[in-house]
Amino acid sequence: MSQPSSPASQPRRLRRARVRRAQRVRGLVASALSATALLLVALTGVGGTYAMWVDGAAVTGTTVQSGTAALSLSGIDSALVSNMLPGESVRQTMTVTNTGQAALAVTATGAAVAGFELRIAAGGCSGTFTTLATGAHPSIATKLAGSQFTTVCLEVRALSGTAAPAPGAAADYTVTFDGTQVR
Repeated sequence: MSQPSSPASQPRRLRRARVRRAQRVRGLVASALSATALLLVALTGVGGTYAMWVDGAAVTGTTVQSGTAALSLSGIDSALVSNMLPGESVRQTMTVTNTGQAALAVTATGAAVAGFELRIAAGGCSGTFTTLATGAHPSIATKLAGSQFTTVCLEVRALSGTAAPAPGAAADYTVTFDGTQVR
């Protein structure tokens, strides 16, 4: 079994070949790094090359216009709600119309006044009534497009018993219809 020879025992020619090979590898690595650095500097300074065409065109003569959102109410007769006795109720049919262009979800709000109860039904007086209490917002229409209308029924009821209004009492009430834009 032979033992590896020491560097001193290797022929001079082999040692020189290894040194030259190592120098060549270092030279190639240095050349590659130099070429890469030079390419990066050149591209950074010039901004690179682009192989895509770019063009643009302006749109002129156009107008953007917003739509409108509006509700109107018809069919109100305040004379119907007078001289009421405890326990009596009066129903009144009204029409809520979207007079704007945007579709609206319509809700109603109202506050009860002393001795009276306000209730509302979507779809007319044969619908299901909801009491208009502070903070309640019953839905009247989930989507009412522009120029469309819906019928609602408002019921005003004079309470009876200890909550009854005093004789000859008058009370103002307000029912507000709100429209919120829907898509």
